[in-house]
This record gives sequence, structure tokens and C-alpha cells, in this order.
Amino acid sequence: MKKDMLKEFSQVLLKLIFSLAIAFQFSSVHAQKQKDILGSWVRVNSGEGLSLKTAVQSGKEEDYLKLQFDKDGKLKIYGTYRANGISTDYKFKRGKLTYGFDRAFNIDAYSDSSLVLSEEGSSSKHYYLREKTFLKGLPINETDWYSNKENRVYFASKKLYPQFITQKYPDFHLYVHNAAKASYNLGPNYLFATFSIQPDGSITDVELWHHVNQEADEKIVEAIQNSSQRWKLPLLESRGVAINMYVDDSFVKRGRSENLEISLTPNEVFANNADAYTYGILSFMKALKRQEYESALESIGICEMIKPNEPNLIYLRYLLAKARGDSKSMEEYQEQLSLSSLSYLLRQ
Repeated sequence: MKKDMLKEFSQVLLKLIFSLAIAFQFSSVHAQKQKDILGSWVRVNSGEGLSLKTAVQSGKEEDYLKLQFDKDGKLKIYGTYRANGISTDYKFKRGKLTYGFDRAFNIDAYSDSSLVLSEEGSSSKHYYLREKTFLKGLPINETDWYSNKENRVYFASKKLYPQFITQKYPDFHLYVHNAAKASYNLGPNYLFATFSIQPDGSITDVELWHHVNQEADEKIVEAIQNSSQRWKLPLLESRGVAINMYVDDSFVKRGRSENLEISLTPNEVFANNADAYTYGILSFMKALKRQEYESALESIGICEMIKPNEPNLIYLRYLLAKARGDSKSMEEYQEQLSLSSLSYLLRQ
């Protein structure tokens, strides 16, 4: 009787130990998986049958998504590489990754450099690469840099994009906007500025390509200069490089109603062509710095179709004439500027 009871007890004990061992192993596997997934992952595409190279090159900017898993159970979600992420909690539950409003994902495939997730209730797959792998796969083209006093300066891009270090503002754009908005004119305002961040974190070459007014211009320049040493800089092949950044801001100031500033969308400034206008200014700046003058002229033409008789575009034509050494055209554009809201630029 005692032997039977002892035997039965031993069997129960062995089953319990076996169950605990399986549970511990299962827990260890998922704890290891949670540890392995730490860091940043960039979504390269959604679909099937994509090689990593094809996925990286076919990803569109508007589809950009980065997930940054921290060891404290916090997840940062980046919907654009130009702004800081939004924080939420994440956890592994029953072998699934969950975050946000109980969104649950199965981990279909995983390696040191790639990750495939599928959301419960959906047949689509989401392909991610480690950020380091993703950035390494992005090319540097001839049009991605310019020479400045024998130094190469790279235009900010997905591959080389500094991160503004701030606790107060969600991104650098809002930091600049808040510094200048009190000086904006009533009605539509649009600014476009560029500056370079050197490998040591210092700010150089602050330039305004689309002005608001003299007071706002000065505040914008001051805010940009005060961002010195507040950037987390990317590396190119393990070395620091100078990076030229741009910041733009569209704001329609309507005065005050019940102590609240009323602003409208950028498309109300540019008649639903905000993106095309910004792209035109950006393309002009890059072409001028690369001394591609015909391309710069084409970019001005695009902007003039959107905003005819805009004084800032006369100013860009003046800059182009100056770069070309065309003194006759410079005098013509100076005369036009003297009769515009940007006449103060001629005194600088």
C-alpha cells in the first residue's frame, strides 16, 4: 500500500517537474525572443515574395514605419523619419506581440536582421529590417551631396537623417514654428530654411529660401542656431559627415478668436499644391548648391505656376542670377524686390 502510494506520488511529482520544465523552457524562449527583438526595425513593405533588396528599394516614403523596442516595455512608433516617435507599451502574451490598443501580431519569421509580422485577423504580412541593415541597403547617389569649400555635405535623407533631441517638442519643425509664430503676418505664411550640422554638432550655413518678414526671419535663424549640440547624428561608414537639413512651415494666421489662434492647413496657402510647392523650393535649393542652374530655373517655374507674382520667387531668381554672375538680371530682380514686402532683404 505504501509502495503504491509512493509510486503514485513519484509519478505525480515527475509530471509536475516535467510541466514546470516545459513552462520554464517556453517562458525562456519568449523571454529570449523579447530580448532579441530589442532595438529599431523599419518596415520595408507589405506583401509576399519580396527579396530584402527589392523590399528596401520599393518602399515608398509615405509607407515609412519604424518600431523601436526598449527593454523597459516601451515601444516608440515612427510614422516618418523626420519626426520623433509616439510611445506606447508592448508585451509578449501567449507567444504574440501586442501593443497599442490590444493590437496582436504573430511573429512569422525572425532573424538577426529581418522580422516578419502578421496581424491577427489580417492575411497581409509586414516585413521589417533592422534599422542598421535597412540604412546600409540605401544607396548614396551623386545628387545626394554637394561640395562646400572642398568638403562634402550630404542632403538629409532616410539614410542620413539627424534626430533632434528634445523632451518638449515632438519634432524640430514644431520647435521652429513655436519660436517664430508670434511674429508671423496675418494671413498666409510660409518659411523654408536650410542649415548644415557638422560632425561635432555645430550649426553652420543657416539660409532662408522662403521668407516671412524680417522679425520672423531673425527668430527662425536664432532658433536654428540655438539647436547646436542638440542632434543625434547618423554615421556614414562609421564616420561623421556634414548634413544639410531643411525645415519648412505653413501657417495661416487669422488673428484670435476666444484667445485661440486659428490656423488652416498648408493646402489653403497653396491651393492644394503644398507638396509640389515645397518640392519646388527644395529642388531649387539642391540644384543651386550643386550648380545645376537649368534645373534650378525649372524648379522656380514649377513654383510660379502655383503662386504667380510671389516675391520669394523673385528672390530665388535673384539668387540664381547672382550665382551665374548675371549682373543685368540681378539689377532687374533687385528693382522688383525693392517694391515688394521683401525689400528689407536688399539692406542685409
